[in-house]
Amino acid sequence: DLLRKAAEKPVFVERDEPAPYRVWGEGIEPQAAEQMRQAARLPVAVAGARDYRTERLRAAAGVIPPERLWANPDCGLKTRGWAEIEPSLRNLVGAARQVAAELQPALAGSR
Repeated sequence: DLLRKAAEKPVFVERDEPAPYRVWGEGIEPQAAEQMRQAARLPVAVAGARDYRTERLRAAAGVIPPERLWANPDCGLKTRGWAEIEPSLRNLVGAARQVAAELQPALAGSR
């Protein structure tokens, strides 16, 4: 039910075109290049990004045991400028802290 609700309510809209990014190296696998194109479409540093990540972590916590849930930054850290990286990481850390606080009772009960 939580996954369905999260999927129904978009918090922000993807960019029409990917943000500019630079490809480092040669021989990058097509799947990795496609992942970068998709990641560059997500406005991770805008208002609503933290709420989006919070909802995604809550949804994940519905199917992954809380003690095994990790919040990892997207792969865009190498391709974005600091103006996007810092707020993006702040959003991710804020979302992770919020969900971790919500999950504390479940974690305490599993010990």
